[in-house]
Amino acid sequence: MPRDVWLLGAVSLINDVSSEGIFAILPYYLTLLGGGPALVGGAWGGMELVKSLLNAFSGRAFGRPGRAKPAVAAGYALSSCMKLLLSLVRDPKLAALTASLERVGKGLRTPPRDAILAGLAGTEPGLVFGVHRTLDTLGAVVGPLTAGLLLLHGASATSIVLIMALIGFLSLVPLAPVEERLRERSPGGGEGGLPRALAVMGLYRLGAVGWMLYSLKVVSARGPVAAALAYAGFSVLHALASLPAGRLSDRLGRGRVLAVGYALTSLSALLAAAEAAVPAFALYGLAYGIVDAVERAAIAELSGTAPAYGAYHALVGLATFACGVVAGWLWEVVSPRAAFGYSACLTALAAGLALVLLARAGRAAP
Repeated sequence: MPRDVWLLGAVSLINDVSSEGIFAILPYYLTLLGGGPALVGGAWGGMELVKSLLNAFSGRAFGRPGRAKPAVAAGYALSSCMKLLLSLVRDPKLAALTASLERVGKGLRTPPRDAILAGLAGTEPGLVFGVHRTLDTLGAVVGPLTAGLLLLHGASATSIVLIMALIGFLSLVPLAPVEERLRERSPGGGEGGLPRALAVMGLYRLGAVGWMLYSLKVVSARGPVAAALAYAGFSVLHALASLPAGRLSDRLGRGRVLAVGYALTSLSALLAAAEAAVPAFALYGLAYGIVDAVERAAIAELSGTAPAYGAYHALVGLATFACGVVAGWLWEVVSPRAAFGYSACLTALAAGLALVLLARAGRAAP
C-alpha cells in the first residue's frame, strides 16, 4: 500500500473528527437555534448543493499536475475556517447557510484528492478506496463519540462546535509530504460505461435521504445524546464495511456489490418508516459504507481522472439536494413515514438497475 494512501487517510481521519463531530449534533444545534425539520433537510441538501456546484469546476480546474495538492490543502483550510464561524452564529438560517458554505472546502478538495488516490490505485481501486474510506470513517466514529460524551457531561452545543472546528486545522499536517500522481486518461478505455454508471448512482442519491434525517428521527424518538451515539454507531459500521466491500468489488465486480449496498439502504428506510429509528440508522451505516467505497472505486476503474470525479461528485450533490428538499417537505407536510417510504422506493429501484445494467460488464464496469 503506497505511503500516500495512508497519509491522505490520516488527513481525512483528522478532518472527520472535526466535521462529523459537528455534523453529529448539527440537527440538534439547528433546532436549538429555532429551526425545524424543513430547515434541517434544506441545510443538508444545501450542503450537498454547494459542494456539487464546486465539484465539477474543481475537477476540471485543479485536475492537473501542480494544482491538485494546493486545491486539496485550500479546501481543508477553508472548511476549518467555516466551522469556526459556525460556532459564532446564533440565527438558525444563518447557521444553516454557514454549514452549507463549509462544503465549499469539500467541493474544492474532493475531486483532486480522489484523483490522487486513483493514481495510486493500480489494479485494485477497491482496496485503495476501501482503506481510505475506512480511515476517513474512523474519524467519523471518534468525532460523534466525543460530541456525545461532551453533551452528556454538560458541554454546550456551541462549545462543542468550537472545539471541533479547532481540531480541523490539524488535518493539514499529514498532507504536507503527499505527492501528486494523476492519470491523464482512462486506464482501460472504460469511459464509455461512465454515463451509465453515473445515471444509476444519481438515481440512488435521489432516494437516499442521508444521515441527517435518520439522526433527526433518533432525536425525536430518543433525544440528542442518543442521536450522537447512534451517529457514532452509523460511522463504525460505515468504517467496517468499506474495506471488505472494496476488496469484494475487486473480485466480483462493482455492480453486484453496489446492488447490495443500494438494497440495504432501501431496507434501512423501511425500518425508519416502521419507527425502528436506531436499527435503521445502523443499517444505513452498513449500506453507505459499501456504497461510498465501491462507487469511488468504480469511477477509478472507468476513468480515474479529476474531471470524472468532478462529474461524479457534482451529480451526487445535485441529486442529494433534490432528495433533501423532497424528503424534508414530505416529513413536514405529510409525515416522516412518507419521507422514508419515498427513500425505500427509489433506492430499491436503483438496486435493481445496478444489478441488471451494471453487473454484466464484470470488472470493466461498476
